[in-house]
Amino acid sequence: MKKLVIILFFLSFVIAFSLPCHAQKYITLGILTSLKLIEGYEGHRAATLAVEEINAKGGVKVGADKYYSRSQY
Repeated sequence: MKKLVIILFFLSFVIAFSLPCHAQKYITLGILTSLKLIEGYEGHRAATLAVEEINAKGGVKVGADKYYSRSQY
């Protein structure tokens, strides 16, 4: 039984890492705001919501490439 568990573990490990993985391309949006003020906090939330909406619709298509967005503050 112990050998079977070990064999299944290694088999699942090999299968998981043999599958092709596609690296996603990102556009990073810098958010310059102060999170201490209510205006800055709400601006950060608005930018985060916009990033989530863009990614939910499939990202941004530039030529033949598709990019997803992410925010950084």
